[in-house]
Amino acid sequence: MATHRGDEDHDMDKEFYMVRFNTHKDYQRALIEGPSTVMGHYLLVQPWNLHFNPCEENLSKVAAWIRLLGLPF
Repeated sequence: MATHRGDEDHDMDKEFYMVRFNTHKDYQRALIEGPSTVMGHYLLVQPWNLHFNPCEENLSKVAAWIRLLGLPF
């Protein structure tokens, strides 16, 4: 997703980024539109948690969308 004018992003450490959106619509779209990729790498998007610490965060599960050929969607 492209950053819109006025949106802010901050490099937090350990390849984590915080993005602050100007509109609730952009925030919802970032959360709901499914897996995103940036330069071929999957981007995990989640709401901010006050107790988040990038030095202690470990990725233990990943939500993925898959498509099985032959099944309707």
